[in-house]
Order: sequence, then structure tokens, then C-alpha cells
Amino acid sequence: MEMFADYSHALVSLAGVALIVLGQGLHVGIVRGREKLAADAVIPNDYSNPVFRIMRAYQNSAESMPAFIAAVLAAVLLGASPFWVNLLASVHFLLRLAYWYVYVTGLGRPLAGARTFTYVVSWGANLVLGVIAVLTGLF
Repeated sequence: MEMFADYSHALVSLAGVALIVLGQGLHVGIVRGREKLAADAVIPNDYSNPVFRIMRAYQNSAESMPAFIAAVLAAVLLGASPFWVNLLASVHFLLRLAYWYVYVTGLGRPLAGARTFTYVVSWGANLVLGVIAVLTGLF
């Protein structure tokens, strides 16, 4: 296990993102129960509706998680620079936390606001992480 010690921040970030998604799923379940919404109920696309924001935050996190897992695991297993892997994974994790908060609270504008910023920067960190993994594997 010592071979993974250099990547501890990245691995903690993986666990952190998993906990975010699990927490969001629980939050969605609680809200659905409180609002008496069936599991397959479709919520109208309305940013002013807190139930919509809670559900979309969860869906977005669940959708982005597989790419993050793949990028981190590939980078770690291929031996990419621990500094960059840890930094980018930590940035992604922290911004996913911020994304959750911003989306659920409705902070900022619905378009091109804080939510968009946190999403795009976390997406970019994940993209760079994936590119680093690929380049490490190729060279």
C-alpha cells in the first residue's frame, strides 16, 4: 500500500466525491419523501424550485463521478506526477462541494453564475487530470 501513499490526497478526494454523491442521494430521497414525490416523478425545469435544484445537483454529480474515478485511477495506476494528481483531484473535489452548495441554495444566477463557474473549473481539472494520465501512459 506504500506505493499509493504519494497519492493520498487524490484517493481521499475519490472517497470524498463518493460521499458527496451518497449524501446528495440521501438528500433527494428525503426531499422526495417530504414532498410526496414518486421515485419516477418528473420535476419541471425551474431553477426557482428548490426541489428541482436538489435533484439536478445530485444528477450532475452522479453523471460526472465516473469520469473523475477513471481519471484519478488511471493517473495513479500509471504513475503520473503525484503533485499534479493530488492537486487536480483535490480541486475537483472541493469544487464539487462548492457546486452542491451553490446549486442547492440557488446562489447566483441560473446561467453563467457561480454554479457554472464551479462546474466548468471542476470539469477542467478533471480534463487535465485525464490528459496527464494519458500522456503518462503514452510516454
